[in-house]
Order: sequence, then structure tokens, then C-alpha cells
Amino acid sequence: MDSGRGVENQFEVIIRKEDDTFFLYSREWHLLVQGTDLNHAYEKIKDEQQLILERYRKAGLEHELPRFRSKHSMFSLGRVFGVNVFATLTNTLIVCAVLGFFVFLGSLAFVDQLLLMHQKMTSPPPSLVGKIATRAIDKFARSLEELTPERREKTRQSLRTIVRELEPFRNEFQPLVSKVPQSTVKRQP
Repeated sequence: MDSGRGVENQFEVIIRKEDDTFFLYSREWHLLVQGTDLNHAYEKIKDEQQLILERYRKAGLEHELPRFRSKHSMFSLGRVFGVNVFATLTNTLIVCAVLGFFVFLGSLAFVDQLLLMHQKMTSPPPSLVGKIATRAIDKFARSLEELTPERREKTRQSLRTIVRELEPFRNEFQPLVSKVPQSTVKRQP
């Protein structure tokens, strides 16, 4: 409601109708009027406001007059550059919470992948290595027993070729092995 004196004199009016009577109430000005029709009650509340304004002006207390407040002043941060600040902050917080949740889930998945990679990269326990080696040797021995004579001969030829190709490397490593003290090198009989 505006009394014509400017924004500082605007106030919110609550209208209630009981039977054929209208009640108009202003929380800011602590005014309550009643009338048989809405226009009559409106004129009464404006007149009451004018009386209060005059009393405050005569006493020099205009600065104590109630100011216009929005309905939810506790939550209303106002408008800046045409944008409702409270709504914008609320939307921003919701979007950040959702994004934070997805980032959290993504980081959990990433950590899980890192743990899996770490488990794959760590060496197995020696007992497992021994079992795997024993099985491999047994399998290799069985496969050698099952070889046909022709296949055995081909395998011997392949091994001879490999040994001949590795001979230069053995010659390069021989001086290094000969410099190692005999106590550290254990030879099998």
C-alpha cells in the first residue's frame, strides 16, 4: 500500500473477510481497521497511517517510521542487476552439491581402479610362484614326453640355433662373471 509519500511509506496489508466485514491489518504499522466494503476499509487504513505519520513528524522521529519490507525479508537478499540473489545462490548451491556428488563418485571409482592396478602390479607370494613354476615344469616335461621323434629333432635344432646366437652375449658377460669372488657364486655339482 502506498500513501503517496514515497517508498518509505509503503506497507503490506493483510485482508481478511468475515461474513460481510473486511478487516485490513498492517504488521509494520500495527494497524487494524474494518469496513463494510474493501474500498471503505482501504481509505480507513490510509487515514490511520497518515495520523501516525503526522505524529512522528511533529515529534521529529520520522527516521523511526516503519519501512516497507518484502514478505520474506529474512530470505530475500534483494535483486542485483535484475537477478534475484537468493534464488541464484540457492540454484548454485544445488548444482554444486550435485556436481560434488558426481565428482565424489568418480573419485571413488578412480581410487578403486588404482587399488586394482596396485594389486595386479604387486608380486605374488613366493609359495604361489613356486606352485606356478612347478606346474610349468611338469607341463613342459609332459609335453617333451609326448613329442614325436621328428618334432624332438626340430626342437633340438632350434635350441642349437638359439645357443649359437647367444654365444656372443656369453662371451661379453664372461669377464664380468670371472671378476665376481668365488664365495658369492655357488656352483652346483
